[in-house]
Amino acid sequence: KVETLAYEFAAQRLENASPVIKATAFKNLLTYFETLQPVSADASIAVLGNWPGTLDRRSLESQQTSTLVTTRFGDFELKDFLDWYTLRRFPVNRQTKKDLAISLKSMVWRMVRDRMLARDAVRLKYEKHPQVQEEMGWWQEKLAYWQAREALLADLTFSDAQVRQFYKKNRQRYAASRPDSLESFEEMKSQVARELYAFEESKRLQIYLNQIRYHPTRQ
Repeated sequence: KVETLAYEFAAQRLENASPVIKATAFKNLLTYFETLQPVSADASIAVLGNWPGTLDRRSLESQQTSTLVTTRFGDFELKDFLDWYTLRRFPVNRQTKKDLAISLKSMVWRMVRDRMLARDAVRLKYEKHPQVQEEMGWWQEKLAYWQAREALLADLTFSDAQVRQFYKKNRQRYAASRPDSLESFEEMKSQVARELYAFEESKRLQIYLNQIRYHPTRQ
């Protein structure tokens, strides 16, 4: 009952705001999402983003302050959506451009709803509540971690040749995991790319931690 009432309140709040998605900004957002690489080979459930923990916005750098949604109670920029999405990474439907647009538009409405409720909470000073203060502290640590992690990994990308080289180097391991059939590189390319990223990510983070441990002034 409480969840139903909460949903109805949020839906009514959104309707009263008369939100409008701006076509140009949404088109830019759609193009941006089309260029991102999925972390799943299944196009219908792929979670967008370069890889877990990063969301490279360089191609949208000059457009992040453009208005994405207008409402009676204030507007929202592209940056508002990207900040919101970075912490959630909801799956989107990438089977066709139309499917992606529908899925993305649904997330934009969800972002507007969440942001409006958050603004209401601040207006009512709910952020002063002890439990909220405690959870805000947890989120501050998490956000600081993701920011540092994103800075460390922003340029961590690989060419097809590098992915193929990693596959050849570990070919026997892939064979051992499926002794009846050693799949071709093209069949395993997405999996190999994820594993290469995870391997290099671990190395880079470990190097950074060692630098902090033995040379704290270099942070």
